[in-house]
Amino acid sequence: MKRIVSLALVVLLIAALFVGCGNSSVEGTYLIKSMGGVAVEDMFKEEAGDDFDLDAILSMFKVSSLGELITMELKADGTVTMKNAMDAMDSDEDSTMSGTWKQEGDKVSITIDGDTQEFTLNGSELSGGEGDEAMVFVKK
Repeated sequence: MKRIVSLALVVLLIAALFVGCGNSSVEGTYLIKSMGGVAVEDMFKEEAGDDFDLDAILSMFKVSSLGELITMELKADGTVTMKNAMDAMDSDEDSTMSGTWKQEGDKVSITIDGDTQEFTLNGSELSGGEGDEAMVFVKK
């Protein structure tokens, strides 16, 4: 009888582990980490050369970190909001775009304005695209 109870407890513990170790939650806010395979900070350093001034860049775009230049918020209701601080600087228009997202395993599809981009979730990072179009976001 003790063996049956012990076996039942082991089965329950294993089941609880599987439930707890399901797909990582993709919901949350993500900050841009790299574009086209180049870290965002390195892109600015390359462009500015000796004149690179991080504080001036952050002030110009009204952000507190370079990661905030492009942010994505994936909400529990399946909607996504993307903000691009660089676009906001170029115009007086709101730089916020909205769309939807869905997750299947480690694959995340994000659709904004009818354009769908496929991302792969790896820990706290979302990566998608290839070559110059490649983007990596890191969860805040």
